[in-house]
Amino acid sequence: MSNCQDYEHETVSIDGFASAEVVEEQPKWLRLKPYHQLPPRTKPKAGDLEIVPPPTVAFPVVAPTSPELESWVSYLLHRAGIRCVLCGQTAMSIMGVSIRAHQSEWAIPQADLGRAAEVLRQAGFPSCPAEQEQQRECAVVRSPSNDAPLWKDYPMPAYHFHTDHLYRRHRGDPDQGRGICLYPKRMLISNHYPDPPIGPASHPHGPGCWYEEHNSHLADVTRVYMTTDDSSLPIPELGFADFRGRQSSNHYPVYMLARHHHLENLARLEVRDRHSSCGGMWWKWQLVLCVKVLIRDAMHRYMGWSVDLSDVQSTAIRDYLEALSADNDSNWAKSRLKRVCRAIEGESQYFMYEAKKSLWEVLLYITKARIMSQYVLLRSQSGECRPQGGLYSELQQATHANAYKLAPSKSPTAKQTALESAYMF
Repeated sequence: MSNCQDYEHETVSIDGFASAEVVEEQPKWLRLKPYHQLPPRTKPKAGDLEIVPPPTVAFPVVAPTSPELESWVSYLLHRAGIRCVLCGQTAMSIMGVSIRAHQSEWAIPQADLGRAAEVLRQAGFPSCPAEQEQQRECAVVRSPSNDAPLWKDYPMPAYHFHTDHLYRRHRGDPDQGRGICLYPKRMLISNHYPDPPIGPASHPHGPGCWYEEHNSHLADVTRVYMTTDDSSLPIPELGFADFRGRQSSNHYPVYMLARHHHLENLARLEVRDRHSSCGGMWWKWQLVLCVKVLIRDAMHRYMGWSVDLSDVQSTAIRDYLEALSADNDSNWAKSRLKRVCRAIEGESQYFMYEAKKSLWEVLLYITKARIMSQYVLLRSQSGECRPQGGLYSELQQATHANAYKLAPSKSPTAKQTALESAYMF
């Protein structure tokens, strides 16, 4: 948990003039440009302001709990003209979800992803040694050893930085490797949403104009992105301090999805990746946790922190979230998920997927029957009651390699081809 910051601005003077009214509206990451003089109690114009660069962060530092590091990353990328969004477990903790974030996840447009990594390297961020040593593996990007998909099989980042100077022993290690991960935006944010807005450091008319435009849209419920200091976010208080909550407005702005869009985005990602190797389980786990806290939790409703489902634009997703808030394992929730799939993918594509999935299950059953028939034949030929030479095990492994290791991350057509090759074996 991060330390609580002061949310009220101090009264200071600018160039010797008392300016309490100005400072009430102006965060500390903005200042008056040098040699600009203002009469007392005069609000500066947008063109009179410039950015106060965030202080450099000294490593090692645990990325998911450091607002200073997040502000620095956001400033560096915005200054380079790169749009970025804070996502994942860190964003959930800021929204009010009780979770121990394992990494700081950033979504960046695909075209700027490599440049973003280079910007952070040049700023001194400790990159992974495995990137320079080809024979060395890093647990952050190592594929899971088990064959069954798990909820903790998170998407592998395109680039990552060990800001805490620790290196994971395995992907499930909860105590090491809490650094920064860079992802292409399309992996963490559905294509339904546009790219994030430009930041203050890259605004064509200066940070002052960005600040005025940002304040004018604070009450707009249709906005997709908000900053981590938004007034709708909860403030951690004594007894409810197991989440990070709203960040100080004195830090350089950091973008994240608005809370109702965050819920809708997770539902869209679950639908999109339900045919992948993890079956959308990573997104479903996050969605259920967010729904439990942001919609169903009594304390959040009492404090006015809960999400209003009426803000969710998609009717199908809104009904699905309502079903999840009642019981995430109920048939009602599953039926609502099917409605979401049809609404997002379209009726024809949805039923085509389901038909191919049924065909895949039939071919899997035929493949297993084929294995058993060959096993029985080998036993009868050998005259033994037990398999000899591990023949049955070899058959299992060969079919498993063809049917499962090739199929999960592919399309249904690829799954069918993999199973057919297993059947022919």
